[in-house]
Amino acid sequence: DLGVQIRKATIMRGASGKDSNGRDVIYCVVAGSPAVFTIIDVETEKVTKSIPLENASGAWAVDVASDGSVYLGAYNLGLLFRYIPETDKLINIGHPLVTKDSVLYPMAQGKDGKMYGSTYPTATLYEYDPATNKITDYGTMSSKTSGERWGRDVEYDAENHKAYISIGNQAQLIEYDFATGTK
Repeated sequence: DLGVQIRKATIMRGASGKDSNGRDVIYCVVAGSPAVFTIIDVETEKVTKSIPLENASGAWAVDVASDGSVYLGAYNLGLLFRYIPETDKLINIGHPLVTKDSVLYPMAQGKDGKMYGSTYPTATLYEYDPATNKITDYGTMSSKTSGERWGRDVEYDAENHKAYISIGNQAQLIEYDFATGTK
């Protein structure tokens, strides 16, 4: 007997929200093969739900929208997932881009519940509209053809209808204007 097996749980990101009963929870994704979407009750500190994310090794994006939906931007195959607490359903939306980028980074909520995210290896800005289930590709935010081809985070400016995307390992902040389509 060698004792208990050594284990570790790697969680890249997490977000707080409410479950279908209105309880405070932490939503996170435990990296693995497959990754596991996990819900933890804040008060009891107990895992209340674990759902395997097929074809995903983890998630850099775990974002809660104003309607309570939880968006997961996975890595390995770059799949976008949406968890709806009221129905307890996890929906695999699929690849948000034709390029099938392998990593989806943290998202920001825009007007009318739309979610904005960016990717690796093309640093593409995309929009997911849950009302229509439509994805819009706004193109790469990087000015380079190699290296620095990831958009690590997106923030949305509701007043000016612009997105701000952090790019690459040499810090760049790109402003994208949805009204004019310019960066």
